[in-house]
Amino acid sequence: MLNTKLTQKQLSFVENYLLNGGNGTQAVLGSYKTRNRKSASVIASRNLQNPRIAQALRGSPETERVILDSIARTIKEGLEATIDGKVPDYVIRHMFVTTCIELMNLNPRPEKQVTKSGVLTQEAIDRIRTRDAIRKRS
Repeated sequence: MLNTKLTQKQLSFVENYLLNGGNGTQAVLGSYKTRNRKSASVIASRNLQNPRIAQALRGSPETERVILDSIARTIKEGLEATIDGKVPDYVIRHMFVTTCIELMNLNPRPEKQVTKSGVLTQEAIDRIRTRDAIRKRS
């Protein structure tokens, strides 16, 4: 299992690298104690040449686990969002739930059109267009 072959910093590097779109320097800055960009670049280069890290980045089941764990942590943080660490921030929590639902395609939003009298669904828009097309032919 990859988890036993990589150090905690290397696992963090892999996670950050995958989540930021493949920027090794940024992944090092998020995973290691250095703040120096040149040092981070050197560490990233060495990490990317490491066969175990390269294997992790090629799409092993462990890579998927790292990504899913990171997504789960992010969702948990969003669902527990607070203002000043005390008051629940329901706006942020709602945004996280809505985003999760959309990303999972559980509730795709129908195409809507706003009119003076309210919002029309795609079905209503299609009925109006059909009615207008029939009137034009007449």
